[in-house]
Parts: sequence; C-alpha cells; structure tokens
Amino acid sequence: MDWLNNLSAGLVSGTIVSLVFYLLSGRQLAKEAARLRNLTTLIIRGMEEGGLVKFNRDASGEPIGLVFERHIGIGGGAALGGTATMAKNPPDGKR
Repeated sequence: MDWLNNLSAGLVSGTIVSLVFYLLSGRQLAKEAARLRNLTTLIIRGMEEGGLVKFNRDASGEPIGLVFERHIGIGGGAALGGTATMAKNPPDGKR
C-alpha cells in the first residue's frame, strides 16, 4: 500500500504544479495579446492618418475591413525609326 500512497502524492503534486504554471502562462498570454492589440491599433491609426488606407469600422469603431483608395497607373511609350535601303548588288560585292 506504500506504492499507492506515493502514486497518489505524485499525482496530486503534479496536478498542482501544472495548474499553477497553466494559470501563470494564461495571464502572461492575455497581457501579451493586449499589448499586441494596442500596437496594431496604433499602426492602423498611423496608416489611416497618413492617407495610405481607409478602414471600414463597425458600430464600436473597431476596424472590420480595408478599403484601398490608391489608383496606380503605369504609362510609357517607345519609338523606333530608321531608313532602309536596298541594292541589287552591294557596293563591296559581298552578300
């Protein structure tokens, strides 16, 4: 019966340690997610104020979509000209 006491003590202590680390990591993850949300909001604001993009927002003001307002056009041209002469027999005799 001594092995049963050791097994149950190990199970209980292992569960308690796992639970503590689970709770601590959950809190740390929630804090990091909040920081990333704030950073993303600042980046979105900067892009909007800079006139780069426009965001569709819901009733609470959260961005839900992206509108591109830039029109990009590519233009260019090329010209080629020349004069061609044809002779029946070239002047130097070569063909």
